[in-house]
Amino acid sequence: MLSLHVSPRTAQLTRRQEWVLLLLALGGSIVIHSPTQLLFTLVPNLLKNLTSQQISALNYFRGFIFLIVTSTLLVIIGRQFVQFIYDTKGKISFDRLFMNSLVASIVLSLLILPTTLGIMGVGYAAMSVDPFSSTDGSYQLYQRLMMPALAYFLQFKDALLYHIFSLIISFCCIFCLQLFFETRKIHLSRLEIVSLSTTCLIATQFQSPGYTDSLVILSALILFAVPMNSLGRISLVIFSLFVHESSVLLFAAVSFLYFNAYEKKLFAAAAFLYGICWIVSFGFDIERVISVRNVGGVGGLQWLLSNPHRELLGILLSYKMIWIFLFIAVYRFPAHLTMFILLLLPGIVATAMAVDTTRLLALGFLPFLFAIEYVRRYGLMPEKNQRYLHVMNIIVPSVYVGLNSGTVFFNGLYQLIYQGVFIK
Repeated sequence: MLSLHVSPRTAQLTRRQEWVLLLLALGGSIVIHSPTQLLFTLVPNLLKNLTSQQISALNYFRGFIFLIVTSTLLVIIGRQFVQFIYDTKGKISFDRLFMNSLVASIVLSLLILPTTLGIMGVGYAAMSVDPFSSTDGSYQLYQRLMMPALAYFLQFKDALLYHIFSLIISFCCIFCLQLFFETRKIHLSRLEIVSLSTTCLIATQFQSPGYTDSLVILSALILFAVPMNSLGRISLVIFSLFVHESSVLLFAAVSFLYFNAYEKKLFAAAAFLYGICWIVSFGFDIERVISVRNVGGVGGLQWLLSNPHRELLGILLSYKMIWIFLFIAVYRFPAHLTMFILLLLPGIVATAMAVDTTRLLALGFLPFLFAIEYVRRYGLMPEKNQRYLHVMNIIVPSVYVGLNSGTVFFNGLYQLIYQGVFIK
């Protein structure tokens, strides 16, 4: 089974470092789950006499704490990323990866024009103006604080700048996608990069810019591309947890397969602290925690049972022709079937919890990257046939499939060609 890259500077965490990680997890979780709109419901008698200035001061304090938490996590992660760049200087052409990412972004932008923020992207953009004082009628967006807060800290505020910030993250995903293979001594051609970018892994970020999932994908790519010690890995997991709660599905699978026993305990502790803060913020009303995620008053599982054909179509179109690489890898390495299933499971489970099938399947991207690595490394398919598959993968349109909406084309060449010519 494939393993994570391990930092040559690996060392057991000290007791102080353990406490720092747990305090970061707890502090960030408390800030995320204590917006004033929830506090007024949870402890109305405590807050009803506060003036607007006092509430503003409370939100300022929350913002200050979250800035410390975010900065600490990014410093830990950033130091290991910078060390990786220093160690691989001369071995990996980062200029080439940058140019490949730019070309792939331009081509994908023609196929899918990322001109309009997604539905929730609009809400995240509004949060970026003042993420610690904003209200959230859906009771979902507030929980995905990290990306709007980062945009706020970096001054990518409001719709236009947040939109740009989102596309920068998508660009970084394409860059780290190549880095994933480069660290495994596999060089992707521009055809392969564009092909992989048209799967749900990147395409959904162009269909609906602004969603926070892109930052979860970027975190996972970094985890598998950059050699890290336990401190870096758990920091990255905590960071992702603050980006989107669904990241716990992805990193639970990763933790089970790749983390050592010590890291598993730290991951479980961080997820537990986050979960406790989440439940407390709703006054221990589990039913309400679940119901606020309903769409049209209906839960994700009910949508799936009512529209199983859309679920199947969404699963197939999420990775299009890349499924063939996965089937070949599983056929030639049946002993690794469990690994492939466990890494795909987060995406499948997520689609049963919400209606955005193709977008959520991005959480199950890892087995497809590993499958391509297997095919390339062990010569499981002639190179010419691989190129044909990638060409076909680009030709097959990247569409959004939702359990509630069905198949949706977005502006771009895919829509122009298929809706204008093949689909009337």
